[in-house]
Amino acid sequence: MDVNSLSKKLLFNTVRVDTVLEDGSEGSGTAFIVSHTHRRGNFSFIVTNRHLVEDVRSGGLVFTQKRNGQPLIGQRFQLNIEDFPHAFGT
Repeated sequence: MDVNSLSKKLLFNTVRVDTVLEDGSEGSGTAFIVSHTHRRGNFSFIVTNRHLVEDVRSGGLVFTQKRNGQPLIGQRFQLNIEDFPHAFGT
């Protein structure tokens, strides 16, 4: 798939978030990769809603892999995070 439009770029800046809550139940949601240029350089952030992070024991961020700047549909990478709320600065 050639990522050549704004809508396709937004699609691949979306990250799936899988969570395990303190009570053991599971949930999921989305986050977005946002890049910011500052005088000290370029920085990328993962941004999501607070309710997706609160009362979460652990979570995983699921990214679509890419090669040569193009997404590899169906090929994912999951980053598992044990202390999930702490990783998001809550």
